[in-house]
Amino acid sequence: MKPAKTIYPNQEDIYNKILAFIKTQLVPEVSEAYLTGSVVRREFGRYAEEYHGHKGSDIDLVVMINQKYIPKAWKNLNTEKTWFNLYSGGKIEIDGVYHRLDLLVVKEGMEKFAIQRMKDLGWIVEKVR
Repeated sequence: MKPAKTIYPNQEDIYNKILAFIKTQLVPEVSEAYLTGSVVRREFGRYAEEYHGHKGSDIDLVVMINQKYIPKAWKNLNTEKTWFNLYSGGKIEIDGVYHRLDLLVVKEGMEKFAIQRMKDLGWIVEKVR
């Protein structure tokens, strides 16, 4: 169970800072990228205690890129699902807490499935590329 989360009061400023950070992490070969999760819902914050190795909300970004162009800086987290592989795209510091950028790299040939799956799961998404 996730610990209690304190939502940062300045959600719009944080959203803009995160968006700028994401844009520095996306290589030109990324054809599409969708931001989802607590950032989009404006529920981004810090946990009362560490949760799965981090102290604050993660940043969830669904990315479509040809596998051969995945940057070496993106660390494969060895988590594979039907339609994506999970990578870490770095961290951003907000109010003294580091927040991880989780990249859900869509498997080749699963792009349409990924779009439909996000809809089926009721994810609120914002296209950032």
